[in-house]
Amino acid sequence: MLASDEGETKDEDGGPLWTNKLWEVWGIFVELASIYKDKGLKEDAEKFERASTTLKDNLKSLYSVSDFADLPDFCNVCRCIAEQYLEDGTCPLLEELTELTGTQIDDELPVAKRKRKNNDDNDVSVKEIYDIFIRLSKAYDSKGDEQRKRAFLLAGESIKNLKKVTCGADIVQLKNCGKASVEVVDELITTGGCERLTELEKELYSYDEIVEANMFKRTEELKKMDAPTNRDEAKAFVIIKHKYLKTREKEAQAILKTMDEHLKVIVANRLKKEGYFVTDADNIQCEHCENRRDEEDKCVTCAYVRLEHKANALGCQNLPDYSDY
Repeated sequence: MLASDEGETKDEDGGPLWTNKLWEVWGIFVELASIYKDKGLKEDAEKFERASTTLKDNLKSLYSVSDFADLPDFCNVCRCIAEQYLEDGTCPLLEELTELTGTQIDDELPVAKRKRKNNDDNDVSVKEIYDIFIRLSKAYDSKGDEQRKRAFLLAGESIKNLKKVTCGADIVQLKNCGKASVEVVDELITTGGCERLTELEKELYSYDEIVEANMFKRTEELKKMDAPTNRDEAKAFVIIKHKYLKTREKEAQAILKTMDEHLKVIVANRLKKEGYFVTDADNIQCEHCENRRDEEDKCVTCAYVRLEHKANALGCQNLPDYSDY
């Protein structure tokens, strides 16, 4: 007999609550297998795939946690995961992996050193990977390294027509993609940065030059768009004063005319809370100056913080960490 999370007792045949919990454990194994597969960890993925299959095939014969010990293809790790979830409803391993591959970003970490937390498919966009290879090619060109310049240029051209890249192994068989290219892709997907590119650009350019070049490129991309596809792009349109704004101006004015002054204030406050306001980067200070409650006119860190904020607001990616400069 086992007690459920709700304090009820399950009958000897497992009961519906017990069975539902087992199905939830099965779902955890399936998700873990999928995550490890996307990360290119075949052995771990297969381990959880076998565990999910075994659990599904033996649901009706499991009456207590002790029964897990008799299951074939059910390693100690899987047994511990199942027992903990049935006991307290948590799976620390899944929570940790989800945190590293989810959609949020740790704001306190430097941009170039943040763990990537991607979208639904846990992969970096092909365009982002292509851009890194082109930047590497240009950096080596500036250093006069013709061989590496050509190598990364050709690798980038081979990659750019792919629909999806989830790990370095996805490009191993491509023409012009060698060990260095695979390592760059794996690092970018794992950390969100490229140490090779960071070191090269530190030698060749100042922080301002790198970020401003990224901002210019991103601005040109935004200008070519007919309309934003999400809130962040809409805010970027406002920053660059995109022509799209004029097409919606009358619509916005018409809506505002239907509101009294009090309602406008309430709506503005709500929009601010929900992150729709475009922050004025010129009012941002570094931690040191903010704590002093004043602003040092020539504070380099403040200038870097503002520049980074502007670049992030435009949607620039793979920015260097200003603390390295």
